[in-house]
Amino acid sequence: TPASPTPAPTPGPTDEPPAEEYHISGEMDMEVSTPVSVACADVSLEDAVLSAKAKVANVEKSAVTVQCVDGGDSNGRRLQETGNLITWIYQIIVGSEDQANSIVTLIEEKNNTAMASEITSFLSEDSEYKTIAVTVSAPTLSVVTVTTTSTKRGPGPDEPQEPLDDDDSHAHTPAALG
Repeated sequence: TPASPTPAPTPGPTDEPPAEEYHISGEMDMEVSTPVSVACADVSLEDAVLSAKAKVANVEKSAVTVQCVDGGDSNGRRLQETGNLITWIYQIIVGSEDQANSIVTLIEEKNNTAMASEITSFLSEDSEYKTIAVTVSAPTLSVVTVTTTSTKRGPGPDEPQEPLDDDDSHAHTPAALG
């Protein structure tokens, strides 16, 4: 039988440098009047925090993620005993270093009262979170290199399958010594 054709080699890496993303992350403590578990579960409050962060950073909401941590900061410490304290952990992802540095500056320049005002501006008039106090920590900036890999797993759905060779078994055969 004729030998089956050798498959084409898998393409190697391209000359394009890997893409970089710039991640700005930080925390914001918020004192609320409701129980912590209720505040963290409130979708309208989460959307207001997300919208305010996007507005301050001058980015689309899709570039921002927020997560509410129940009971203090991300290390689980309780920072204050008065009121109910939650912490919003946020991350903003952008594609340029200049934009990332600008966002860090914008966040650092926004005082706590102004940030609370930004958040409440995205809440309905009858929201129980219209009176909040926030403390914003300094943001951190990190650079993430994004690489993509792929593997070729044999023929695609439109490519013919190679027939199996009955004589090409990979089963172990006992050896006869003698």
